[in-house]
Amino acid sequence: MITNDGVGGVQTAARPRPSRFETVHRYSIRVLAACFSIYVLFEINTLTLPPFQERAIFLLFALALSFLRPTDRPDGSPQRPFRALLDFAFAAGGIIACAYIVVDYEGLINRMGTPTTLDVVMGAVGTTLVLEATRRLIGWPLPTLAAVFVLYAYYGAYLPTYIGGHAGYSVSRILTQSFLTMEGIFGIALTVMFTYVFPFVFFGAVLQTVGALDFAIDLGQAAFGQFRGGPAKVAVVSSGLLGMINGSAVANVVTGGSLTIPMMKKIGFQPHVAGAVEAVASTGGQLIPPVMGAAAFIMAELLGVPYLGIAAAALIPGLLFYVALFTTIHFYSVRHGIGGLSPEGQGARALTILRRPQLFLFVLPVGCLVGLMLSGYSPPRAASFALVVTFVTSMFVRGGRLTPRRIVSVLETAAYNSTSLSCASASVGIIIGITVMTALGSRFASIILELSAGNIYAALVLVMFSSVILGLGLPTTICYLLLATLAAPALVSLGILPIGAHMFILYFGMMSMVTPPTALAAYAGAAIAGADIMRTGFTAWRFSLAGYILPFMFVLNPAFLMIGTATEILLAATTGVIGVMALAAGVIGHARTALAGWERTVVFVGAVVLIHPGWITDLLGLALVLPLAARQYEVFSKGLRP
Repeated sequence: MITNDGVGGVQTAARPRPSRFETVHRYSIRVLAACFSIYVLFEINTLTLPPFQERAIFLLFALALSFLRPTDRPDGSPQRPFRALLDFAFAAGGIIACAYIVVDYEGLINRMGTPTTLDVVMGAVGTTLVLEATRRLIGWPLPTLAAVFVLYAYYGAYLPTYIGGHAGYSVSRILTQSFLTMEGIFGIALTVMFTYVFPFVFFGAVLQTVGALDFAIDLGQAAFGQFRGGPAKVAVVSSGLLGMINGSAVANVVTGGSLTIPMMKKIGFQPHVAGAVEAVASTGGQLIPPVMGAAAFIMAELLGVPYLGIAAAALIPGLLFYVALFTTIHFYSVRHGIGGLSPEGQGARALTILRRPQLFLFVLPVGCLVGLMLSGYSPPRAASFALVVTFVTSMFVRGGRLTPRRIVSVLETAAYNSTSLSCASASVGIIIGITVMTALGSRFASIILELSAGNIYAALVLVMFSSVILGLGLPTTICYLLLATLAAPALVSLGILPIGAHMFILYFGMMSMVTPPTALAAYAGAAIAGADIMRTGFTAWRFSLAGYILPFMFVLNPAFLMIGTATEILLAATTGVIGVMALAAGVIGHARTALAGWERTVVFVGAVVLIHPGWITDLLGLALVLPLAARQYEVFSKGLRP
């Protein structure tokens, strides 16, 4: 149907009116999504079902939503009948396969290792549909990798032992290992998604709905908007605050970038730079507790240490990442003469923002969350109490009240936002299950040790490339989980602390979000900024170089991870701040004034030297960096004299 849009006679295609079936379908999906969220929130607080059954129901909802959620075509027309029929068939298959586990739970436990024909069929259906759902939601890389592992489990007998050959496994063993045990699809990846990630996804959706996250953006704008490069610094602050809650780089870009990127362009930032700044700032949210893209919870499970130990270890490196980015933006703004927002564009000042009642919608729930975790409550239980605090607080804030309509919207949003990561976690479970079954993890570690000849620096570089390359096609959390299984044992065997090895892998998996050719966060920023995606990606990579330096800092010097005496930790933090600021100056080629070529080289070397632990290297790094800082101040001062 063609209609006139009333602007210069331009003709546009009107959106077809949905049929009764499509209307019922959409409302059914909304009910399914709401039930998904209600089930998870109820189960994590009551624990009424055995773990295997509760994970099966969780995956049942995720698979059903992934296949049934409407995906209209760009012109607004509905899906073709055949595709819709196929979606219903896939959803029904996923529901049946997962329900089979719930209904025949005791039988599966009793005949473990001697599966029936029906067991194998359900394993095949469930495994195939998990891979298909993952392909639809996040693309080909992860399901392709999982399929390669399945083929490896079957054909491993034909491979030489030194590259991972094994005795080979039957199809029935592979399928039942993957879908009918707690070591595959329903293993640690899906367990963490169910127990830890979903409550925080829901918490973030609630804060977004009541306006608490908008308050964080307004506060950043009021505090930093008037300074050089003000909107870019607002992006750093607001994206850091948002990332503390949702831990998703792309989601942060979309949420905060719609405001900060236009502001950056307005005061003089080129579009590709504006998109890159928002991408790097949003990516860093995965480094700051409490959420860290769920990696903190997975790390705590794998290492068997309290969550608070992981959060403490992540604090200094995360803050150094943002210090480096903040400094890089400042030097870039100085070099290009970019100012801040005018008083009219800045909006209310920080004190005025702090008087808003929305302050309580941010401070009280987040404070409750952090306080309860510090008191020993588990993260999901703390998140549940924080949700109650948010609900009660919203009743007293005008415009923030969680009405029934808003509550239903939050239930739907949380379910939709978690579906893709849930299916991805299930696919990773296939890989982990086969890795355990074939003992590939120990072989992978042996390969790294052999290639590095036992040299710790060579091993770190090999793992760095493995993390970045694997992360190019995977979400950060998924990449971390895979490399933690495969590569972390090699680093630990070389004497690196387990928490340092795992943080090292996490950081480089995260850097894939701003590393071309598949810098997803940078490309999201480019779309909002209207910039070339590759140019934005390489600019984001350049602005985030500190992220490539920091992992080596805390691996070689555990004081950066809060391990050591107070003096050692303070010294590490101080030299770390100086090092990342020097690196920022070298990246931009400007501090207070322009840096000559030799000065850029010196500050780069000084920053790298400060990485290595020891008072000798610290003194050498300071000897390189501080004289240049003094020279910069002197040159700048002379330029101000009449």
